[in-house]
Amino acid sequence: MKQETVIFARIFGVSWLVLFCEIMVVRWLGMEVRVLRAFPNLIVIIALVSTSAGLLVPPLRGRGNKKDLIQALIAFSILMSSVIFSVPLHLADSSIKTDHPAPDVALAAVALLVLSGCLYILFKLLGRLLAAEFDKLKPIVAYSSNLLGSIAGALSFMIVSQLCVPPYFWLALVGCVIWLLYRRSYLVSISIVCVAASVIVYSGAYFSPYSKITLKPAPEEVQAVNGKDSFFLYSNNLFFNAGLSVDKVDHLDEIKDDTYEVKEMKGYFGVMRVPIAFAPAHDDVLVLGSGPGNDVAYALKSGAKHVDAVEIDPIICKVGRDKHPDHPFSDLRTSVFNEDARTFLRYSKKQYDLIEFAFLDPGNTVDSASLVRVDNFVYTTESIKSVLNHLKPNGVATLIFACPSAESFIYKRLFKTVEAATGRTPIAYTNRDGSSIIIVFGPGAHPASSSIAAAATLASYPPAGMTVNEPAMTDDWPFLYLAVQPLGLFVYALMLFVSVVVPVLLMVFSKADVKISKPDWGVMFFLGLGFMLMETKSITQLSLLFGATWLVSSVVILFVLIFAFAANTLASTRDFKSIGWIYLCLVLSLALGYFWEIPTAGAEHPWMGAMLTSAIACLPVFFGSFIFSICFKRATSNIAYLSANLIGVAIGGLTENVCMFSGIKALGLVALFIYGMAYVSWKVGQRGNPSIAAKDVPEPATPEG
Repeated sequence: MKQETVIFARIFGVSWLVLFCEIMVVRWLGMEVRVLRAFPNLIVIIALVSTSAGLLVPPLRGRGNKKDLIQALIAFSILMSSVIFSVPLHLADSSIKTDHPAPDVALAAVALLVLSGCLYILFKLLGRLLAAEFDKLKPIVAYSSNLLGSIAGALSFMIVSQLCVPPYFWLALVGCVIWLLYRRSYLVSISIVCVAASVIVYSGAYFSPYSKITLKPAPEEVQAVNGKDSFFLYSNNLFFNAGLSVDKVDHLDEIKDDTYEVKEMKGYFGVMRVPIAFAPAHDDVLVLGSGPGNDVAYALKSGAKHVDAVEIDPIICKVGRDKHPDHPFSDLRTSVFNEDARTFLRYSKKQYDLIEFAFLDPGNTVDSASLVRVDNFVYTTESIKSVLNHLKPNGVATLIFACPSAESFIYKRLFKTVEAATGRTPIAYTNRDGSSIIIVFGPGAHPASSSIAAAATLASYPPAGMTVNEPAMTDDWPFLYLAVQPLGLFVYALMLFVSVVVPVLLMVFSKADVKISKPDWGVMFFLGLGFMLMETKSITQLSLLFGATWLVSSVVILFVLIFAFAANTLASTRDFKSIGWIYLCLVLSLALGYFWEIPTAGAEHPWMGAMLTSAIACLPVFFGSFIFSICFKRATSNIAYLSANLIGVAIGGLTENVCMFSGIKALGLVALFIYGMAYVSWKVGQRGNPSIAAKDVPEPATPEG
């Protein structure tokens, strides 16, 4: 019994490592290596495929093979060096966008391949460590430990993320868990070196739940004009905003500095004054995406009696409160709300004279992505309609967005979205260089007078001869930033082929004795694929309630794992001879999720809506996990069955991209087809009497010693 407890604890610990490290590298690499922000699901897929591959090779025993450990140490060193020193290595500037210099594109491609290889080696090692213990327990018991460890891993990262602790704390936590599991002194030394390096490199940086925030004093010429307290704010190593005294921004044209940051700063403060000019009255103002507080400070300076500032990033809120020269967040006329803009609109009942969509892009998504799926529900027709409902009878709303060119497809999508929501052609302008668009709408919206246009050097949008033919965004298709570039698509396809397709094919056609029949493999694979797809759909649905944030993703992953654990516990209570009725419940739950609509406004407490939506979204996960646990309970090889399931989960990470073309709602129909394939595989298995359909399968032998 004592030995079984030790084995259970090791499975728990390794499962914790797998999930915690998976989320950690997605977030950390995404912050530091610019090109990886364009492929957010690639790291997850690589982690799942490599863990699955590790389950199928001979497990590590004792101290493990010296060659394997050396490979892992080299991979870990390269990975940590790349992420910690990404700025001096210029990895933070690498991009596969066609308008970037060829060396940057080449560096980005090499970085993708090298980092993917390192991740493959490390997660394969974790898979082998898991395999060393997994077959020593009964299948249902081993899987319970695996789920509990995964739940703990998701919960742990959710906590450290919300506490805004820096990456060296994440590394120290991982090092402690590894040492507790394997008690190797050299692991302690490696952890200390990596933690020390990250402490030195990240000195002065802040880590919010969404990005790395860095503050730098404004250049001397800017300080000479605007004051010594002026600062520049960088998000994920890219210039994002500035904190300047709004009383002195009229003198910014005196600055001769032509660096990128100063040009961006001038452009931003040039359009910041436009919303107030368009509003007939501005007693009550709402700023969505308030940043460090410049828009709020200008509204207060212009006579606003009260300003509600909504900012999702807690670190930026703190910077605005403590560092901004005008201290707008400390003004008694200001109320600061640290939450998602769409969430605020859903539950607030207040009406405003002026509502400003400020620059809502804390991760600098537009400038870094070439092929990216970002669920931004702030810029959808439903969101715009919600804004209209919060305007007073003569109220005005303004939407300001920045892009490199007036020809941007993003401008066209925003224009068409506002047009679809309001039912009329919106009033729109761009600034002098086309780097910002200003869309004005609402009952009090009127074209700019010549004095306003001249003062802000505005040009009407769309210009003569331009056709605005981009689709409007909706809650079902909210992909503002989605753009496919040939080079980006080629690199992405190449990475998927090397990192996913080749390893999966090698595993599927491996001659190793994996002790699993083809129907059984099909059931495990399709159940894993459906699991990942429904998890993605659940995250998307809850993002409508609380925003597309790390907290929401972590909560949904945690919720899904708890549902899976509940299903596994239920499956362990008795021997279910048939699972056809469970498939019927699965189909009904998918239908319920398909027809369920999240209301655009709610009077009930936010958590009530979240709990109901979570339950409906995760019901298919429960029934799918129930089927998996019943099948897994009769497995002849724990690791072979788990490996097939993880491959399905990995491929599910690709299948979720279907929604970029079909819409999010259609994921339910795709899941219905996938679970249908699992049912067909199960029926084929019953006819052939393989292990899944067998009624009496010997339990794994109790480990000796």
